[in-house]
Amino acid sequence: MNTVRPIAASENRAERRGLRISLLAALLCQLACSFGERLPQEDTTPPGVLQVEPEGDEVDASADAIEILFDEPVAAVQLEIQPFKSIEIEPAGEEAARVRFRLLRGLVGDATYSCSVLASDLAGNRMTEPFAWTFSTALPPDANACRWARDGVCDEPGNCTYGTDWDDCRSACALGDRLHLHAGACAFREPSDPRPPDASAGTGGSEHWTGHIEGAIGTPDGEGSGSIMRHYRLYVPAHYRPDTPAPLVLYLPGHRVSVAETAQYTELMRTAELHRFILVLVEQQWRWSDFKWAWWTDWPWRSGAENHPDLVFLERLVDHLAAQYSLDASRIFVTGHSRGAAMALIAALERPDLFAGACCQSGFVEYGYHERIQHYSGRHVPLVLVHGTVDPDVRIDCRPADACSQGRNCGTVAASDCLVELLEEQGWTDDALFYFRLDSVAHRWQPQLNEIWWALLNARPLGASRLAESDP
Repeated sequence: MNTVRPIAASENRAERRGLRISLLAALLCQLACSFGERLPQEDTTPPGVLQVEPEGDEVDASADAIEILFDEPVAAVQLEIQPFKSIEIEPAGEEAARVRFRLLRGLVGDATYSCSVLASDLAGNRMTEPFAWTFSTALPPDANACRWARDGVCDEPGNCTYGTDWDDCRSACALGDRLHLHAGACAFREPSDPRPPDASAGTGGSEHWTGHIEGAIGTPDGEGSGSIMRHYRLYVPAHYRPDTPAPLVLYLPGHRVSVAETAQYTELMRTAELHRFILVLVEQQWRWSDFKWAWWTDWPWRSGAENHPDLVFLERLVDHLAAQYSLDASRIFVTGHSRGAAMALIAALERPDLFAGACCQSGFVEYGYHERIQHYSGRHVPLVLVHGTVDPDVRIDCRPADACSQGRNCGTVAASDCLVELLEEQGWTDDALFYFRLDSVAHRWQPQLNEIWWALLNARPLGASRLAESDP
């Protein structure tokens, strides 16, 4: 006969205790697992692009900005637009998933753009491959609205406003011939470059004032042994920011011309505003002995140029402005007209470690400076020379101790034709010497070439500036 042994009370309690422990352990494990799932996981995924504007393959885009929407906030974005160059921004805030790049002049009509973008998220994960897309722009609505449109001649801006003789001007610009006649029309169709200048090339000035600013600095007196105050007129474009180094352009007016008269006929302030460079109109010394404004181009050049009063003044002026404003030390250019063009050329050749390039219109040299060019061995400074063939004041073909084509005795003057030959003999090539020999043009600054000479010089910055090297 089988008998059943009763379970002791102590054994029953132990069994229940074990069961409770097992249930508690299971519950704790479940809670731990659930809590672990809720803990933030390390972000190792780079950002992705959800949307772009203008859209990929769009054929009639018209915008003044490029917009990119990412799937998460981003900390750094690099956008490359061809034919533009690369530009970078740092989006601010935690919600910067949509990034907007403003284009300085908007998109050019009838053009194709290729874009690519790379970005990093807030955790530092960077896209492994760029997101790329292309789009095209349509012709402007009034592209051929001018009454002289499609007559085989580019009539902008003489008979047609910019953008209204599209087909003719596009063909003329593609040929690249006689650019002095339609340089403005070609520049209108050329995409602007939105690259910010290299901050490392800045001179460190912190002044923030914009607009017209009058000033004067002390400099040696060319008529004696003392010093005098010489005046300058500054124009700082509205978009200037001290944290973004700006190029500097010096303009030297012609013989007997005051800086007060130069802004209107050169239109350089408009060009400065468009391309965001600082413009300084530089005053000549007032010579009491001759009762006139005049540059010291009539200098005994065979004795050297170390103590030349104008060169000392220009160098001090640049140093003065560099201490006040954040200048791009690699893009300091000197320009001038007539005797101011002569001084601009001399400044570029005598201070090639300061001036990145020069534009000289209706210019010349005199008093033996052509001999100094013949012995020049410095840097081939980028030069743009402009001269009219019917200039009655500075004959374009004047040579020292010779007569020009009009029969005038040239004395010591070497004008543009002669200067170009001298420079080429010293090794200047087509990449650094640009000569616009203009038919039917007299003794005038050519504002329609502002876009052309600026583009040529701006594309050829100075590799190592004395200003940058002297910064602490």
